[in-house]
Amino acid sequence: MMKKAVECIRDNKSFLVTMHVNMEGDAVGAALAFCLLAEKLGKKTAVINDDPVPQVYSFLPGTSRITRTPARPLSGFDCFVAVDCSDLKRCGKAGEAARGAQCVLNIDHHVSNVKFGSVNWVDPSSSSASEMIYDLYRKMKVPFDRDSALLLYTGIMTDTGSFRYTNTSDRTHLAAAEMMRCGAAPADVYRRIYEASSFSDMQALARILGTMKKDQSGKLVWFAVERSMMPRRRMSMDLTEQILSYARSVKEAEVVVLFRENFGVQGGIRVNFRSRGRIDVNNIAGMFGGGGHATASGCTVAGGMKAAVRKVLSAVKGKIL
Repeated sequence: MMKKAVECIRDNKSFLVTMHVNMEGDAVGAALAFCLLAEKLGKKTAVINDDPVPQVYSFLPGTSRITRTPARPLSGFDCFVAVDCSDLKRCGKAGEAARGAQCVLNIDHHVSNVKFGSVNWVDPSSSSASEMIYDLYRKMKVPFDRDSALLLYTGIMTDTGSFRYTNTSDRTHLAAAEMMRCGAAPADVYRRIYEASSFSDMQALARILGTMKKDQSGKLVWFAVERSMMPRRRMSMDLTEQILSYARSVKEAEVVVLFRENFGVQGGIRVNFRSRGRIDVNNIAGMFGGGGHATASGCTVAGGMKAAVRKVLSAVKGKIL
């Protein structure tokens, strides 16, 4: 509940903040906006993550303060805050810092959240973690400035697919409108995120789209992306979203699945799901230890590409029938 989260923030003086690995706009925006809120209340904050901030989000204020997770968990903080994480495991090594914290504040909007905190504020009706942090500012009567507005607008815009996804509500639009009044410029944010692809990314997009496959019904569309197709070691978040967005536009498609080799320490095959709404892909991702939302989710499947494709597609087809 938000009430408990507010009490937690008021009762503690220092916060160590993290978000899920492979961070994207909502995770970055919500975490940094939380820090600005806490600091305006006279609190101390720090932000850590196992991964570097994706280049596409480097224009956001405060990204330089997100430091890589140290070898030994940081101590000396009253409260560990996990933002946009359905499970502490999604925080990677950064999540280990929760063990020594007096309290663990869990702020998330995923329906698959396992309530791992000592204080759990989980709201699946919210479009994004950033919309929840927006609500927190209003509840605690902390004024927005240009930086917090830019962070929160970016988080809301990216997690709603530029307000196209079914998680977009009237509340979402009202929050976005207020962030615009406080200095967020929609055209500039959109250009920086969705119109800033490299030439090599566009070449990779063309290669990957050329491998698109579908089942006999046309309701299931998928891609299996090998390392050789990628422009670099890590597929950028914006490239991933472009692939999924193009595939979602196929008229008959109800579910889109993107398989790609995971270059991280975890290894295995990273799987991203998107649904038009009839099929709950959070449920499917949960079969493989993942989660997310009913229309957008993900998981990592151990082993090689062929086995992962076989297992996952079998599960999806079982839901489509």
